[in-house]
Amino acid sequence: MDKPSRLGRDLYRSIKNMSNEEMSAFLDRQAMIAVENYKKEHGLSIQTDEKGKYIGMSRDLFKIIHSELIQQVQTIEHNLKVIYADVQLGNFSDNYESIEKSNLGKIIAELKKIGNESDDLNLTEDDYRLLDEIREIRNYWCHQCYLDYIYIQDNNEREIKFQEIAEKLHFDEPRTWKLSQKIEKIRLYIFKMNDKKVKG
Repeated sequence: MDKPSRLGRDLYRSIKNMSNEEMSAFLDRQAMIAVENYKKEHGLSIQTDEKGKYIGMSRDLFKIIHSELIQQVQTIEHNLKVIYADVQLGNFSDNYESIEKSNLGKIIAELKKIGNESDDLNLTEDDYRLLDEIREIRNYWCHQCYLDYIYIQDNNEREIKFQEIAEKLHFDEPRTWKLSQKIEKIRLYIFKMNDKKVKG
């Protein structure tokens, strides 16, 4: 096992004299540097050109980002069901059970119907358009993305195709994250409004 490197005398004196706030900022900086170094050593950084345009990513990073995207689309779908069950007239459990096995397209259509008749559901036409797009995004990343490159025999061609798909992932994942955050805020808002109505 490698011995830890000794703390330099000047750095030691500097740390020794730090206030709590300075120490906290110092540790935050060290943590950020450690994370960046780890990402570089393990191929977990997205490669970009000098203008910040995507060039490539590793398979390991692809799997991490892909997993994040799947988590986000799953929470979007679940939260939409919960929102539906909460804004629909009747019992929450019965409402949830009635739509639990439905696909995302049906849930969006049901919410749109309710939204046209109620002010409680604060989703715009742009939101519904993005939800329709998210449905297509979800279907691609859940069912198709790996099949589009793993069976290509030529190594160079497979890598080129993989990087095309990885760039698409690099584009899609932030959009699913943004939408998942918005849907979660709507869910919390509706729960809060309904809770106020119950307490009257």
